[in-house]
Amino acid sequence: GILHTGRHTAVHSLLKNKDTRVPMLDWLQQAIASNAERAKMQIDFQVAATHGLFCNLCSVMLKLCEPFIDPSSGKAWQRLDVAYVTMGDGRVDFKEDTKLGVSSEEEAGWVERRKASLGISGASS
Repeated sequence: GILHTGRHTAVHSLLKNKDTRVPMLDWLQQAIASNAERAKMQIDFQVAATHGLFCNLCSVMLKLCEPFIDPSSGKAWQRLDVAYVTMGDGRVDFKEDTKLGVSSEEEAGWVERRKASLGISGASS
């Protein structure tokens, strides 16, 4: 509705402005990191983000994804790096998350091969 559109517009404006982009990305990073508490069996609600925050944040993030949700919808899809979250240099750390279909060792090997193929330093030869 109108509230979700307003939130999206505000966040989108902050991300588009070069002076506010990094602080907005930092805030998003902290918001996502605060949700890591919810993955635990015993949640400390003094530490975890609220349900309301994440319902609103999810609606904003989904709206931000609209340009590349459909692979046939323009240039945005071609600029995505699907391996970004595995490269370990992003804002959100996924190392402790459960991997589906691979062991941590298999994933580490794949990441090293990917970095080597891209010529990224830190990859073993």
